Amino acid sequence: PGPATWSHDGNTLYFEAPVRTTSQLFSVSAQGGTPRQLTNVQGVISSATFSRDDRTAAFVESDAQHPGDVYVAQLGDDMSGTKRTDHNPQVRDFAMGNAEVLRWKGTDGMDVEGVLYYPAGYQPGHRYPLLTVVHGGPAGAWDQSFADSWYQDMAQVWAGRGWAVLYPNPRGSTNYGEKFLRANIKDWGGGDFHDIQRGIDRVIAMGVADSTKLAQSGWSYGGYMTAWTLTQTNRFKAVMVGAGLTDMPSMYGTNDIPRTIDGYFLAEPWNDPQQYAARSAMTFIKQARTPTLIQHGQADPRVPIGQSQELYTGLRLNHIPVDLVFFPREPHGLGEPFHQLSKVRNEYAWFARWVLGESAPEKGAIVP
Repeated sequence: PGPATWSHDGNTLYFEAPVRTTSQLFSVSAQGGTPRQLTNVQGVISSATFSRDDRTAAFVESDAQHPGDVYVAQLGDDMSGTKRTDHNPQVRDFAMGNAEVLRWKGTDGMDVEGVLYYPAGYQPGHRYPLLTVVHGGPAGAWDQSFADSWYQDMAQVWAGRGWAVLYPNPRGSTNYGEKFLRANIKDWGGGDFHDIQRGIDRVIAMGVADSTKLAQSGWSYGGYMTAWTLTQTNRFKAVMVGAGLTDMPSMYGTNDIPRTIDGYFLAEPWNDPQQYAARSAMTFIKQARTPTLIQHGQADPRVPIGQSQELYTGLRLNHIPVDLVFFPREPHGLGEPFHQLSKVRNEYAWFARWVLGESAPEKGAIVP
């Protein structure tokens, strides 16, 4: 749950919390008890505030096709908000794809889900190139918000250019309960990897994705998973590894949160070197065949740039097509608008070249 807000009479606490691919508003008595879900939006809400008489709430709501706007609703068990703002009217003129929540089974029968964006103008029976975007964390999650950031890869940009985009929430993701959250402990690159691949299989089986035109990207843990993927399968035509963990022993000794890695590996690398090696993409680098774009903030303390340098060197010396882009001044995330835009342009140019066979680079890519 997010931060709590007191009602004006002091009898109730209100808070927002994620629920699978949504976020909802809840209330709970100040005396304790079971929280009550007040909203049931097919999207995400945030920034809730309340009237002085505790009868009305205002909040920001967005979904896969609509950026955030302010909604107002009467507090109760069935809060259906009324839209009060129109901050981005130009979006109505964009070519956008529909989105839906998909569910599938992991190899062990675990329930997994994600959000699939269809290409704009989708025609059943026609297969499209598919981009799969893996979230960071690993205790993060994709939701049904308007995917408008560099980190989310701006899903509607891809949909407008004829791509389907899959945002999977493999085991280890948040929003699905503690058992699911802890299901990748001592298993990075195991069940989580297969969860993602089975999600891709599902989109192919639906007749949406062209199995010969697959791409994958991810940042941070998503970068780890993509680096791992390119050493475990050759099904992808191209990948983008963003600030990815590639060699777990060297990652452990040079990053700013080694105890987070302890929480997943349950040991330091010198006490379990076999596990650290077995879960490192660099251990299997000679199996890689996939053209790879690597992007990284040059001042990143969370995943030091040596991780990208190791991957670049391994791919280059094994004669795999690879490009490496460092963004000056940037930490683990990209903050400068030009860098955010360049990151997505670089990806599109790379995937258009290697997945679609387009030779002309996207304007502005690749940044030096």
